[in-house]
Amino acid sequence: MRGKFRLGIAISLTVAIAGLACVYFLAPHIAQVRGKDVPILSHYQIIDPEIAPQYGIKGYLEFIYPPDSPGVLSVDRGGEIDINILFHLVSYSPDFTEAGVTIDPDGRFGFGSGRYLKDGSFVLFNDFVSYNVSGNITIKAGETIPLMMTMRIPEDLPKSISTIQLGGMGIYSLDVGIVDYLGAKELVIRE
Repeated sequence: MRGKFRLGIAISLTVAIAGLACVYFLAPHIAQVRGKDVPILSHYQIIDPEIAPQYGIKGYLEFIYPPDSPGVLSVDRGGEIDINILFHLVSYSPDFTEAGVTIDPDGRFGFGSGRYLKDGSFVLFNDFVSYNVSGNITIKAGETIPLMMTMRIPEDLPKSISTIQLGGMGIYSLDVGIVDYLGAKELVIRE
């Protein structure tokens, strides 16, 4: 009898937690920014033209790979690789016609990628990245801009690092949110 009671409580708690998790992950969250309520949306909500405009989102900048991009990206330790990526600005509003983008892998803003090692040190992968364009650029709504990311892998990179999660390292916009699909691939480091 006591076992059935515990099982009933466990099931009830699981259902309650699952319900709360659904609300937490699927419903927009509210954060306080400068004393104002600001919704926190998932990228699925940002790219949804029905949902996003309800929250004042006028569009988004997406980072994608070209259709002919290889499925697996790899480079030798001590080597370098050029990775083609595309920026595309999606606009939901006729008055949102362009956005400024900053490309600076050495800067403090934008996506950063790295890994802690067993000895407590940190390897910042942004240090391996450069782009064929840097500084501030303007992208127009509906425009797609190609960009070449070059990653130079140091010869002395610790052997414990065999992959690097990709992303738009050091790229950001103050005008629009970014949806970064580059993280769908890892860079495999060959010995």
